[in-house]
Amino acid sequence: KWDHIFYTGNGSIGRVVMEAAAKNLTPMTLELGGKSPVLIDSTAKLDAAVNRIFYAKNLNCGQICIAPDYVMVHEAVADEFIKKFVGQIQKSYGASAKDHEHWGKIINGRHCERLRRLIETSCGEVVCGGLDEIDVEARHVPLTVIKNPDMASPVMNEEVFGPVLPIVIVKDMQEGIRVVREKERPLALYIFSEDQKFVEHVLSTCTSGGACVNSCLEQIAANKELPFGG
Repeated sequence: KWDHIFYTGNGSIGRVVMEAAAKNLTPMTLELGGKSPVLIDSTAKLDAAVNRIFYAKNLNCGQICIAPDYVMVHEAVADEFIKKFVGQIQKSYGASAKDHEHWGKIINGRHCERLRRLIETSCGEVVCGGLDEIDVEARHVPLTVIKNPDMASPVMNEEVFGPVLPIVIVKDMQEGIRVVREKERPLALYIFSEDQKFVEHVLSTCTSGGACVNSCLEQIAANKELPFGG
């Protein structure tokens, strides 16, 4: 019997671990990932948003618990955001990132297949990357952007934990907030906006383990004294 169990991972395995711990009344701490959303309204500075989301999604090929999982972007700036984001991918890796020295590997073949399934079943428009570039043997999955996936598809309901970025275009940011609130509480929440009232509204209505405004990942680096957890 263990004195305490600390589990880091996804909610599905977390439930299994918690059930096993309960049999011995072993106390435990769960640090769960989940679907960390990005909200981009019509006032956002897009160049900054693209650079910071791109960096965060690239880090370890998206295999970190607080990586941006999906983007909800206002229709007024959606096309420009997508164009700039795809342009940043091409600028960084050229025609293919497979043999690029700065593009990493997926942890194993099983997760490559999992990511393949998320792309295959998305029912959205693959803007860049995609199935043709996946090489399971080499553990390579390209940074893939999916425009307007089906909200009921696995990619919008399972934690991505990899280099796949669904982008959902919304007519009203309240729609984006509604989606965030309907899903399980995320470990991280990212907001890109120059409208302080909108930012405060999101922070006051959406619960998350941590949040960052006009940047990504800095919520765990800005102050080492702050606790981290979902």
